[in-house]
Amino acid sequence: RFQGVMVPVFTAAEDRCLECGVRETWEGQENIGWNIIVSDFLPGRSALECQTRFEWLVSDNAPDNSVRGFVQALKGGRRKNKEWRLDEDFTLAAAVGERGTCWKIIS
Repeated sequence: RFQGVMVPVFTAAEDRCLECGVRETWEGQENIGWNIIVSDFLPGRSALECQTRFEWLVSDNAPDNSVRGFVQALKGGRRKNKEWRLDEDFTLAAAVGERGTCWKIIS
């Protein structure tokens, strides 16, 4: 099974994802909530290649439950001990960060 940890690649000082170059845009929205980036994990590669970026609004006081549900809704994802465990046949990895923070999964 693939097992990864979450690491930030996006900070408040940056407006672009350091991994894929996707720009962070808020477009004047005051409370956009949490930012989710979904990436395709490719075995044998040193880093993730960001494929699709989701802006998904969840409650700030319960982000973990919301993200867990989001991953499970995708397919077979589950979180344990602050690490994402994904089935081998499911290569999409989702991570959540605070507003202005983009995350990736590393092996």
